[in-house]
Amino acid sequence: MAERITGHTELIGLMAYPIRHSSSPAMQNEAFAQVGADYAYLAFEVGAGEIEDAVKAIRTLKMRGSNVSMPNKTLVGQYLDELDPSTLTNSTLQQNSAEQ
Repeated sequence: MAERITGHTELIGLMAYPIRHSSSPAMQNEAFAQVGADYAYLAFEVGAGEIEDAVKAIRTLKMRGSNVSMPNKTLVGQYLDELDPSTLTNSTLQQNSAEQ
């Protein structure tokens, strides 16, 4: 992967706790390489108490985006600027949105 990282490479994250066991970064980076996408996919251990700061970091670092897994996916909606209506089909976000 290192030989394909450039100054134009965009970062995509996976945020959860724990997450270091995930095979997603290897899988996603291989897929990006196969299609010639200039992205790097990294896992970040982010606990529930850190999700607000993590969303701010996505904006600050101008990341392309991030997948969010448990326990954070039940919390992340409240820190986003907007939710695409299709995300509300996810029962976790739907439940959290109804509680707000």
